[in-house]
Amino acid sequence: MNKILKLLTVVFLAMLIVEILLHLISFFYIHFQPKVQQDKIIGDNSSVRIMFIGDSWTTGSDAPSGEGFADKLIPLLRKKYPYLDIMGANYGKSGANSSEASIIFLRHYKKVKPTLLIVLIGINNAWNSQDVSLANDYLRNELSNVSKNKTKVSPLDICYFGLNKLKFVKLFKITYFHLVTQRKSLENPYPDTKYTHNYLNILWDSGGSTTKAREYLISKIDTIDNYDTFYRLMLFSFNQSAKKTEDYLNEKGIWRPWLLKKRFNQKQHDHNLALKYQLLDKQIGYLKQVCDTKNITLILQNYPYYGNIIFDEINLKLQEASEKYNITFIDNYQYFKDNLGLEGWKTVLTRNHINGAGHEFITQNLYNFIVKNKFLYQTDESNGKK
Repeated sequence: MNKILKLLTVVFLAMLIVEILLHLISFFYIHFQPKVQQDKIIGDNSSVRIMFIGDSWTTGSDAPSGEGFADKLIPLLRKKYPYLDIMGANYGKSGANSSEASIIFLRHYKKVKPTLLIVLIGINNAWNSQDVSLANDYLRNELSNVSKNKTKVSPLDICYFGLNKLKFVKLFKITYFHLVTQRKSLENPYPDTKYTHNYLNILWDSGGSTTKAREYLISKIDTIDNYDTFYRLMLFSFNQSAKKTEDYLNEKGIWRPWLLKKRFNQKQHDHNLALKYQLLDKQIGYLKQVCDTKNITLILQNYPYYGNIIFDEINLKLQEASEKYNITFIDNYQYFKDNLGLEGWKTVLTRNHINGAGHEFITQNLYNFIVKNKFLYQTDESNGKK
């Protein structure tokens, strides 16, 4: 009994020391980070307040400082509506997933009191599992607080919520995700190579015909980096169905499983994909409910990134979520396609982001949409303008 007690004491002290060290590291890391510059402090008398949440796209990564779409939209709207007091607050965070963006919104929206909430999230859900449980708890809690019939919180929920606040628990979850979960799935299932870009070019030019795209891959089978890359790209053309892919390759006489370094785990892939998309869908739904209870107009955007399969998948899920929850949706991808064309689009792409010129296009799309759909129409009328 004494041995067990001593062991538990040692474990507790070790956890306590780790927690204190993590808090100290976090404190000094945050202290020496450059402070995010907000447009200005939003006062109670501001007639229009626009809040932005999202990831590095929202912070303006790969655009010159102050030239991200969140920075450029506010001056344009002020020029269009000079009689309105329009304020902007950019709470984008590089690397943020939908959970972290949701928590940031909940921590700041009562101070900001936004009229519009402009959201661009989802791409980092593919790799970042930070604060998933915490975000869901926060969102459910917020909804229960604004509901007339408040949800009862059980002692187990309180314990679970408290544990998720501990930094060593977060560290454990992140470590587990990267070292265990990631290893179970196919490494780099969406290879970003020149063949991926050519494959997508063919899809675009042929109006979405996967037949021509597959023929292209088959013609390059002996020149593509390795058979794993070929197989993974072929999987995408069959919507990640291993059976359909392998049946097709068998039919063509080019199924070479002995060349694969790692077989595709269909069950694990389907499970991971379902969890990733369910989480994004659920949190967008929660955000919509919170916004509805607070009379905040929610605007959901997609990513105008061409040539990366993960972005394509996330964009599809964002559009589906907007339709499911009746959320205003801005299709940046289609806007870039219509106004830039393929060659023009390539000039604004950087690695996983867009440059300043690309942010200018997002700004223009947002501006046109807000003005055309009269999002500030009621505010105009209150100022005697139409």
